[in-house]
Amino acid sequence: MHGDGVGAPTPEMIERRAREIALIDERDPDDFTDSDWEQAHRELMGIPQASAPEELGGGVEVSSDEHEIVPESPGHRAPRPGFDEDDETVGQSLVSGGLEEAAHDQMLEARLEELGHVVEDAGNVAVAIAEQKKTGDPHAKYLKEITATCTKEADLVLKTLEAGKVPLVLGGDHSVGAGTVTDIIE
Repeated sequence: MHGDGVGAPTPEMIERRAREIALIDERDPDDFTDSDWEQAHRELMGIPQASAPEELGGGVEVSSDEHEIVPESPGHRAPRPGFDEDDETVGQSLVSGGLEEAAHDQMLEARLEELGHVVEDAGNVAVAIAEQKKTGDPHAKYLKEITATCTKEADLVLKTLEAGKVPLVLGGDHSVGAGTVTDIIE
């Protein structure tokens, strides 16, 4: 969800991220700071940091000759017209963004576990692809497929409840609620 093309982040998305940042920093999520908000906004907008937190401070001394690129080396890239040497490619951008997001998620999960919460991802519910199915009744399009998906979802929610855990269902459209609450009501 962070920087994956959903458009400009909403204030709610930024606030949720700011709370996560406060929690990772071992502070009360309700007391997130303006700095947390600004960092959350930068992260969600994909604005790069000046330097990664792990790069701050001492670090390992590396001689300048170790950084030289020798034109004959297989690692040298020929100049490309229209691109600055310092420009990050789309692939590099996606990889670095993904690594940053994974690090954030790992820190958040670790902090939640320190507080006694265990987060488990039960995976995704397989959903039929609408374009591959017949719409059916024009007043209840894809009813068969929606019912099957909600039934699978309800089964997962029931298994979670029976295991003494609290289910959290994310994603989907308005019909996701049918599968979520079915077993809770029963």
